[in-house]
Amino acid sequence: MEARTFNLAAAALGVVLFAALGVAAYRSNAPESPSIQPEAVPATMKLQVFFSNPKLAPKGATDCSLVYPVERTLPRDANVSRVALLELFKGPSADEAAQGFTSPFSDATRDMLVSVRVDRATAYVDFKDFRKMLPNASSACGGLQFRSQVEATLQQFPVIGKVIYAIGKIPQTFYEFMQLGCDWKTTTCDGANFP
Repeated sequence: MEARTFNLAAAALGVVLFAALGVAAYRSNAPESPSIQPEAVPATMKLQVFFSNPKLAPKGATDCSLVYPVERTLPRDANVSRVALLELFKGPSADEAAQGFTSPFSDATRDMLVSVRVDRATAYVDFKDFRKMLPNASSACGGLQFRSQVEATLQQFPVIGKVIYAIGKIPQTFYEFMQLGCDWKTTTCDGANFP
């Protein structure tokens, strides 16, 4: 009986050793699982601002709303609509101006943005009072140029379909200055959108 107990104990020990060696052998032959690293987020982003450019316009074109993109590389920021407008309001760079890009915006208007808020595909853009800085923005061509540059710059982002403006949180001030009047039916002049 002792021999049989010894044989069973030896067999059990052999099974345990075999299993341990098998697991160790499996682990040494198993491919290392790759460490899961989050993808690096680039430190910069590219976006476009839109300016007029008579050199790019079709010959004889007199449409003041024609705008063309200029790409800018900037530090990454989650509020891309705000960053895009801040870049637009700086106006064309010297190099861009040499290529024919023009705008009512310049270094003098770089700080005219108060806020931009996007809600249900509409961007609500509030300005400081720029009327003395940009008196020609209220002319027919000046107004088209102003609005088309802002709207094209914002509408490069698919979440924005419409832009509503205000000066000092009062849309009526903007639309009267631009000689457009208010559209109360579509809430264009509803100041509640500019808290």
